[in-house]
Amino acid sequence: RGGGAPPPPLRGGTKELRRELAALRLEVKELRGECGALRRDVRELRDDNGGLRREVDSLRRSAMERAKVAEDDDSDQPKSLGEFAAAIEANTSSVREICGKVDDMVEAQSALLNTVQVKEKEKEKEKAFYKSIDGHIRDLKNAVNDMKVDLSKLFPRKVCPQEETVEIKEINK
Repeated sequence: RGGGAPPPPLRGGTKELRRELAALRLEVKELRGECGALRRDVRELRDDNGGLRREVDSLRRSAMERAKVAEDDDSDQPKSLGEFAAAIEANTSSVREICGKVDDMVEAQSALLNTVQVKEKEKEKEKAFYKSIDGHIRDLKNAVNDMKVDLSKLFPRKVCPQEETVEIKEINK
């Protein structure tokens, strides 16, 4: 058996251990389901994060295009500096808002990843516990087999000679 904490002490008989093992296996199955759901949530958050980043890039490009259009505008009417500043401020606030959403999504993603890691560690502990339970069951089976051997040495069976068994078979026919 591997290192770590010693296995829990045996309680009851093998039936109780098997019931306990079945309950633990069910619990691990549920934990695996939860881990799968958390992984799906992380994937969705990553997709949302990518969408928000694309949106930020799009806003930056449109702001740069507007600035270029303003530079290339050869019309006789110059744009007022106030309008240009207001447009830049609106784009800046939109970018800040989206960056805030991205930050929130990244925080949620890291929290979910931490939760997944904790669940995976719990799953590893459960596997180790199962191995120890399996070891206990194997030890119990070996002990029972040893007792059978000891009992057979103490109380050997009387074997009938071959002739007698033949006669018995003939009578039964």
